[in-house]
Amino acid sequence: MKIVVDARSYFFRSGVGVYTRNVLDSMIKNESGNEITAFFSSHRRISDIPISMSVADVRISRAEWEDPDSLRVFANEVDAADADICLMPFLMNEIHMKTPLAVVIHDIIPIIRPEYFTDAVKRNFTFDNIKKIINSARAVICDSCCTRDDIEKTFDIDADKLKVIHLGVSDLFSPRSVDEIKSTLQKYSLDYKRYVLFSGMIEPRKNVDCLIKAFYQSVYLQSESMKLVIVGKRGWNVDGVYEAAGRGVANGSIVFTEFIPVEDLAALYCGAVLYVYPTSYEGFGLPVLEAMAAGTPVLSSRCSSIPEITGDCACLIEPGDVAVMTEAMDQLMSSPALLAKMARSSLERAGMFSWDETARKTIDIISSCFR
Repeated sequence: MKIVVDARSYFFRSGVGVYTRNVLDSMIKNESGNEITAFFSSHRRISDIPISMSVADVRISRAEWEDPDSLRVFANEVDAADADICLMPFLMNEIHMKTPLAVVIHDIIPIIRPEYFTDAVKRNFTFDNIKKIINSARAVICDSCCTRDDIEKTFDIDADKLKVIHLGVSDLFSPRSVDEIKSTLQKYSLDYKRYVLFSGMIEPRKNVDCLIKAFYQSVYLQSESMKLVIVGKRGWNVDGVYEAAGRGVANGSIVFTEFIPVEDLAALYCGAVLYVYPTSYEGFGLPVLEAMAAGTPVLSSRCSSIPEITGDCACLIEPGDVAVMTEAMDQLMSSPALLAKMARSSLERAGMFSWDETARKTIDIISSCFR
């Protein structure tokens, strides 16, 4: 079977980039006789493409990204490749091409929870656009049962078209000793197991302001040497986050790192005493899985896809309630034995997820479109 993969997001730092890199790399590594053509962004040169791609047909697309003109260009390029199917890891606008389409929909949060997003996002990610995409695709791959259920409830579509394939986690996220991560911790002026960690885009639905308030009412009260480390790019409508963090930034108890290399992030997961991800809604929750794979105890939200990913290995609470989060952090931080148990169960649970399995199931679903 000849498969075209839209790899224009391969180098993105976002979750879509993580997905595209890992699924495409695993497809190529375990190609099983399939012929893969990968279209990369016009911002890249062939010399930028990883050497592992040498077994694939690598092409540079002239299409920029998601505007209608670019999608027309991309559709023509895909059709010219004469493939059996095209896998698109991300799509917000309808695309017209002769080649059968398999599309990944990671979530539809801008549609079902629009209060968390800017007007620009809501203008692009619309009910009509997503419905047209779903109707035109041979298969729609969802990251979680939660996303599949959201799509079923929101759109009047053939449910058999929706296929759930969980994401994987890179081997980079694995337990390491204090000696192995010492230099990275020093780089950010951190001490082993003396900080609580959050990672992800700083945006309204992540409730980072609630985390800051709960940290001060629990962990920081127990020990003023503890820090809260917030890794991630500043998003939108988050002035309250930085206002809540004001005194903490001044005295060094709160550290904002912005974007950091993934190798550093992997080390910071390992050095954290607790990972907290107090989101109000997710399509999957990849940062939670990464922390689990590093053997770090997780405190997150009892909502959307999070319980599906964590099973019973994490402490889950209702999102957005500072008092509840404060109590949970108090209980966890006062029980080293409980944290150790959570760390062990997190590692075991994370072992159920792999990018190779994600890629294998993706190939199976693509193949099933022609049976």
